[in-house]
Amino acid sequence: GIEKCPNRLDLYLGLASFYLYCDQSDNMLSTLERAMCHERKNKGRWLWTMDEPVSEKSILVLRVQEDYARYIEAENLEGAETLTKLALKYYPTQCEYINNMAVIRYMQEDYAGAMSYFKMALQQNPDDEIIQGNIQYLEQLINAGNPENEQ
Repeated sequence: GIEKCPNRLDLYLGLASFYLYCDQSDNMLSTLERAMCHERKNKGRWLWTMDEPVSEKSILVLRVQEDYARYIEAENLEGAETLTKLALKYYPTQCEYINNMAVIRYMQEDYAGAMSYFKMALQQNPDDEIIQGNIQYLEQLINAGNPENEQ
């Protein structure tokens, strides 16, 4: 169906869901990548069932976020990182994906890497209080682990 109706986002997401539930993560990621790549061509002008225009521009972003959350919940940092890197390839300034990479780095105890990503996310969305709070928390954590800062 995707070849016949390449602008139907529901077909991409349906196929990705099929692969997800069949535990075929590589195929799921490949399908999401096809959707992201095609979104560049159609400039986000997606259709849904019955060829109705998609009114909400963030459906694909929400889907990627849901899959990211599934990986994190399953403690599959490798899968979460693969998905996030893929998303950042197509959307390098998307705050949610940058933040996802920061969280992954934090969970890997790469605090400097996490801080770098949190600061990039904050550049994209300077008013985001959650990102601001994450940076403050991480600064405290980094300073607490540095004996030179303890007095």
